[in-house]
Amino acid sequence: MVKTGGTTNGATGVFVPKGYDTFTTPSDGNTYHNFTDGPIPAGLFGTGSNAYSGAVPLKGVPLPNQGGADTVIQRNEDVTTPGTTSLTVVGLSLASVSPLQITFADSHTEDWNMAVGLSQYQASTGSMTITDTSGSGGKFDSMLNIIPRFTFTRVSDGTVKVWDTGNTGRGAAPAGTLEASRQASLAQSASLIKPCIAVAQTENPTSRVQSVNQTSATSNPDATGGGAPIKLTSSGTPWSLSGGVFRPTPPSEEDRWRKHMPSPTPTPCQTPIGAQP
Repeated sequence: MVKTGGTTNGATGVFVPKGYDTFTTPSDGNTYHNFTDGPIPAGLFGTGSNAYSGAVPLKGVPLPNQGGADTVIQRNEDVTTPGTTSLTVVGLSLASVSPLQITFADSHTEDWNMAVGLSQYQASTGSMTITDTSGSGGKFDSMLNIIPRFTFTRVSDGTVKVWDTGNTGRGAAPAGTLEASRQASLAQSASLIKPCIAVAQTENPTSRVQSVNQTSATSNPDATGGGAPIKLTSSGTPWSLSGGVFRPTPPSEEDRWRKHMPSPTPTPCQTPIGAQP
């Protein structure tokens, strides 16, 4: 339900209810993650693996029950324009368009597929300031800090390495252990909303899972790797209200995402991520 109400400096504002914005990411080469400023640490893929600092083209992998969307952002508070709401990225599921070629000190190479999801240790959050210019639309400025979790799957045998950039402590325990379950429980309780975690496309129940944290995987204990958040900002991005639903307006939404440039899907998020089992 959208209604006018409240005043700011004598002007009547537009009420924008809290809700979810969903996005789809095409595999057209314009969406990518660049590891130049935060390379994948040397040693992550095994003894002698070199650091990786290339740009990886990405495509969306649909999240369950989201109408084909691969990215879901929640606006956490109702806003009467002009006003500000906090944001939480509650779903992210991207995958490399083609495998990464990892080089080793002995000159051999290995191909690894990459999936990108949300950290299990830190929430990806931000804020959005919404202004109205017409009574049913206007502009918004926003900022997001994305804390990614990278899952790498070796093409040759399905071996999996996980690098959660939000894990700045002692690292993740091997999958399937009691400690891993405890860490996952703590991570979920620390987040505002349970995230959807992307799973490598070649992963299967027989894969060997080896979790690696930022420091143990590299010969340089001070290396930050890809741990810096992906910062996404926008200024003056159009929005409109349609059927009571807040809609960012393409193609200007692509400017906000820059490296990760999804476009809004035709319908709002069908099922809140936090309601999934």
